[in-house]
Amino acid sequence: AKENPEAFSEIYQQLINHGAWSGEFDAVRKDGTPFTCYARVTILEVPGRQYWLSVQEDVTERKQAEELKQLFSQS
Repeated sequence: AKENPEAFSEIYQQLINHGAWSGEFDAVRKDGTPFTCYARVTILEVPGRQYWLSVQEDVTERKQAEELKQLFSQS
C-alpha cells in the first residue's frame, strides 16, 4: 500500500472510522518475488497509547488453486 498512496489512504480511513481493516494486496518479498498478501489490521488502545496490530498471510498458493479450480469447473 505504501507504493499506492490512494490505497493507503483508503485503508487508513477504514482504520480510523471503524478501528479495523482487512483485505488483500500485492506485495514483494525481499528477494523480489511478488506475492498476494491477506492482512487484518486492528487498532489497539492502551491508556495513553495507540498500537496497530497487523496479521498477514501469504495467500498466493490458495489463490492459484482457486483459479485452477474455476478453470477446470468451466471445462
